[in-house]
Amino acid sequence: KAAQIQALRARQDRTARHLRLLTQQLRPPILAHFGLVKALRAQVEQMRTVYEKPEIEIVTPAEPLELEDDISLELYRICQQALQNALQHANARHIRIRLWTDAESVWLEVEDDGDGFAGPVQWLELARSGHFGMIGMLERAEALGGHLTVRSVPNEGTLIQVQAPLTRPTDTQFLREL
Repeated sequence: KAAQIQALRARQDRTARHLRLLTQQLRPPILAHFGLVKALRAQVEQMRTVYEKPEIEIVTPAEPLELEDDISLELYRICQQALQNALQHANARHIRIRLWTDAESVWLEVEDDGDGFAGPVQWLELARSGHFGMIGMLERAEALGGHLTVRSVPNEGTLIQVQAPLTRPTDTQFLREL
């Protein structure tokens, strides 16, 4: 009986940690105050307290990135969804997150060594079957004026890559491009 009580308490503690993690992820204060780099690092640390496996590696610039708030939030959400997909569906042993910039773009990659899947992503089929996580990542990337690439190979893992401009085009820039 004591072992059952101890197991229930341990489960309750894990559930409480998971709920705190979900609550903090809704609108993480660290994102607004310290930027995307620290927010992603904090997200990984929180996930490590909830999930023993897989190993999660994160590679980011040492310095904070100067990104618009909405760009940071959308990239954070894309990373959040990609991590959840890897944790729930991939049976991965290792997940690697990379964030970097070049002269014009910010890049985010979430890669796992899990189950993967065959063939290209069929966006319409995902929507029809109720798999809205990947659809949400695509919509967020496109809302930033960016691109989402998904590469997956059965038994070799999945790579989610987002490229977005460092700044969002203004309405006048958009009209000039038409």
